[in-house]
Amino acid sequence: MAAASTTDGGSGGLYGISGASWSSPSWNWGSAAGTGHDAAMICRDKFSSPVRRQEYLGVLLNGGSGESSSLDLEEAKLVLGLTVQRGRWDGTAGAYGEVMEKMASLRYEGGSQGEEKLIEDLIGRYGSVGGSVPQILAVAEADGDGGSALRVVGLVLKKMQFVETGC
Repeated sequence: MAAASTTDGGSGGLYGISGASWSSPSWNWGSAAGTGHDAAMICRDKFSSPVRRQEYLGVLLNGGSGESSSLDLEEAKLVLGLTVQRGRWDGTAGAYGEVMEKMASLRYEGGSQGEEKLIEDLIGRYGSVGGSVPQILAVAEADGDGGSALRVVGLVLKKMQFVETGC
């Protein structure tokens, strides 16, 4: 499954929605209106079954689909944000609510610098969901193919019970 390969349909946005990215003024994270809401609906539908979530988690843990692009990470950040929203209700979010807020404030935009900040913040809170900090550090440091952000997001999603409970 190439779930991590998210084509933009030529529109310049996640799932082919024009303006669907965290940095877009029309994203409006947390609102019932905006491209963020539209993308969230597609994302929740796409990952509505445990089988699809398990396949996607496998892609993330392998560092991407082999066709990694910025859209792969954009989808991973959306899945993470939605999983954190759900986790705030069921207690699986740990300290990742702060990461979701920082995503909304665009801390993780800006290419490799934003990606490095995301990895740093995910690692810094991994213990809050019962994760092994040495394990996630090893994954982040073993970046031979540029997929460490995706793998780190995958580890966090796994600890937040993404496969079992969804986003």
